[in-house]
Amino acid sequence: MEPTITPKRAVLRFHVRYERDEAAIIEQFLASTQSEHVEHFFIHSIPPNQSSKMHTVLDLHHIENPTANLNEIPYEVFVVKKEADFIFRKLEDNACKLASARCQNLYWGTDRR
Repeated sequence: MEPTITPKRAVLRFHVRYERDEAAIIEQFLASTQSEHVEHFFIHSIPPNQSSKMHTVLDLHHIENPTANLNEIPYEVFVVKKEADFIFRKLEDNACKLASARCQNLYWGTDRR
């Protein structure tokens, strides 16, 4: 039997000036978290709302887990800063709980409603 791949959501929070670098941010994030083997992920790009920050929400392993329960999947939240490369600082559990609550309206692995 093939091992189960655990679905999760990763939330990347970065300044709107890096909006055009979203693909590079995602690529560097996957490499820095040793998730470059993740073949299937869905991108939710969340524009800033009265803020200078935007968010990218990655649904990791959505193909392998098409019916993931959003109340049970783990969330990881990272603040993204730019030095020579992008730097990712993982936030604590409170940020993950807040992200989980705020992302309930994002459908898993799709933008279809």
